[in-house]
Amino acid sequence: MGGLPETVTTFVGRRHELANVREALGGSRLVTLTGPGGVGKTRLALRAASEVRKAFPDGVWFVDLSDHADPALVASVAAGAIGLVDESAHPPLVLLSSHFAHRRALLILDNCEHVLDASATLADHLLRAAPQLHILVTSRQVLSIPAEKSLQVPPLSVPGPDSVQPGDLVLSDAVSLFIDRARGVLSEFVLDQRNAQAVATLCRRLDGLPLAIEMAATRLRGLSPEQIVERLDERYSLLIAGSRVSRPRQSSLQSLFDWSYELCSPSERRLWARASVFSGGFDLEAAEEVCSGEDLPREAVLENVISLVEKSVLVREERDGRVRFRMFETLLEYGRRHLAESSELPLLQARHREYISGFVERAGQAWYSSAEPEWRERIRAALPNIRSALDYCISDPGHANAGLRIAQSLWYGWRVNGMVDEGRRWLQRTLEVAPAKDRGRTLAVLADAALALFQGDDAGAARRLAETVALAHKQNDVRALAYVKLFEGQLAMTRGDMHIAAETLQAALAAQRQVNDPLGTGLTLIRLALALSEIGQLDAARETLDSFRTLGRDRGSDLAEAMTDWARSVLAWQAGDVAAASRFARLAVDRSWSMRELVCLGRAIEVLVWTSAVDSEPERAARLLGSVEAIRSALGQRTFGYDHLTRYGQESAETVRAALGDERFTAYFAAGNTQPAESNVAFALGHPLPRAEISSGVPAVGAGLLSKRETEVAELVAKGMSNKEIAGQLVISRRTAETHVEHILAKLGLASRIQIAAWIRERGGSSPDRCACQGNVAVPAPGGK
Repeated sequence: MGGLPETVTTFVGRRHELANVREALGGSRLVTLTGPGGVGKTRLALRAASEVRKAFPDGVWFVDLSDHADPALVASVAAGAIGLVDESAHPPLVLLSSHFAHRRALLILDNCEHVLDASATLADHLLRAAPQLHILVTSRQVLSIPAEKSLQVPPLSVPGPDSVQPGDLVLSDAVSLFIDRARGVLSEFVLDQRNAQAVATLCRRLDGLPLAIEMAATRLRGLSPEQIVERLDERYSLLIAGSRVSRPRQSSLQSLFDWSYELCSPSERRLWARASVFSGGFDLEAAEEVCSGEDLPREAVLENVISLVEKSVLVREERDGRVRFRMFETLLEYGRRHLAESSELPLLQARHREYISGFVERAGQAWYSSAEPEWRERIRAALPNIRSALDYCISDPGHANAGLRIAQSLWYGWRVNGMVDEGRRWLQRTLEVAPAKDRGRTLAVLADAALALFQGDDAGAARRLAETVALAHKQNDVRALAYVKLFEGQLAMTRGDMHIAAETLQAALAAQRQVNDPLGTGLTLIRLALALSEIGQLDAARETLDSFRTLGRDRGSDLAEAMTDWARSVLAWQAGDVAAASRFARLAVDRSWSMRELVCLGRAIEVLVWTSAVDSEPERAARLLGSVEAIRSALGQRTFGYDHLTRYGQESAETVRAALGDERFTAYFAAGNTQPAESNVAFALGHPLPRAEISSGVPAVGAGLLSKRETEVAELVAKGMSNKEIAGQLVISRRTAETHVEHILAKLGLASRIQIAAWIRERGGSSPDRCACQGNVAVPAPGGK
């Protein structure tokens, strides 16, 4: 579980710093790496995390805050980065606390200096709520909260003034880095007697700053090391004497960027400055739309982008067949200063805003279609730019209405990407400042009603729907009124008024078909089918569901197929066909998991709980209940919607508990609640329990006595490890390891480490999953209908 960004270049040196980070993580749960921009804090943190990840069995998670300037969004960004979604009424901080409460995990908060207070609050809260969580922070200054261990990240070591021999120079990390990057540019590059002096001088003059060294190495495409040094003499000045303590080293990078900027062609400089209007990167389409002009034709943008990639101004990233580009933070800031000094800033901001507006409107056409998976990913990648555009619109009253259009156009995008809370926040902020009373406001109020309903805020949804009705009638907005009917029908279902729900949804379907809205039609059909089934009109329900499936197939929607399978399982269950319900539910599980569509996955496994309970498979049902709870926890939801179906789950749980007894029920439930998502899905699809999991349904002797960490320590004792070795393996202090061993002996009534080993052998080996600790499984984030 967990994930670290892939690195495309080798990690050079830093052995001493890596050892310091590992030691600090062993003795402190909060470690902050500080230092100037470009010194390599992020790379050091990622490398250290990769080396200690085995000590964190519940995951290593990376949260990049560099593109997020709003302190209010820090917790939301962190929740999204680790795969939690905020579809409940709980704030993101609560979701994070719940997620990490019982996990031994490492959380990396990267680039915190511009949201320092919010980062400190987040870290402090999580450390108090999650006693096994460790946090590694990178920032230009410390968080200044209790228990923080700070480490200053120095520049790379540089050669001494008397070092001139190649054999001596390579002992310097700065020189080693330069050689490594130089060979990436020129495979034949060799450090020899001829260029050794120039390379040594270059690394010293660049102060050992990794980013500066890497940029200098790219100039080998056109210059020798000696010529680069000559250019430094002409274009670059080092920090003045005596200023190293009182002034940051950013000024040396500034000089280097000035030099790099001057080496670019006029069109490359224009693109560098204009591209700085983006946050979090951009693709070629965005660059062509926003950055082109009379002095930079659209057809010339690609050529200039490639040139800036070659000069290390832009970084190329590819994912799922789509290429995006980004700038390092300091390079981005440099470009923004140039843009601010020009007369183009207002024009570029307007173009950026209009591009984002068109982008989210196009995304709205993709829902319930074959393009939906691609647009989900594109929206996730574009979030920093979407946030930036919304911030700009809110800060300027003249553009507030444009912000309203962006926020409301993205209403379903917020939903399927698991950011309901953030979507509502943007909608409410834009509604507060936008003066318009036109259709844009109507749709924004409607969007907030929809998200409130998805979030479980029924009262808020009802208020917003009433407001939408008043606005829509004044404007004769039949499309908005069609959606009002849809959401009124959903609200009636939530309240259990099924006849009213069916009647309202029938009216909504007619209205949606009249305005020819595929998304609205699809959302209405699936709800109407379930409402009709609930009131006993099974034939009409099946016919309605067939219409939903046809619509999905016509649009190539894989999610609609999964939703159809799930709904068919519910209809079969209500008709008394348990075998068909189980068969359709398995199909829905398979389709949902292939898309990592967790809401539909959870719904489908719930049906398998029902069928297992009546098929006299209480052990299977109890474990499936545990896996359902794990998904709910990851989503931060009490239910998966369609609350009228929850009675079947409650009845099944009561039946299973009665059949197993509390102890065995708890054991099987814990197995489902703590196993990896992949294991739970395989089990739901019919595969047997893995050998290492509970086989008898009765907790092993001692399992309820030891904590998860104590069980880990006991296993290492059984392997013959000393307390010092255990401390190194688990990244804890030696004293902490000793304390764990003492607690193990006391809890089990044993007298020696040999007896601990014997206890482990009697259990046939152990795993953290067999301890009494009940954590929740971490699973990927997005969406649902």
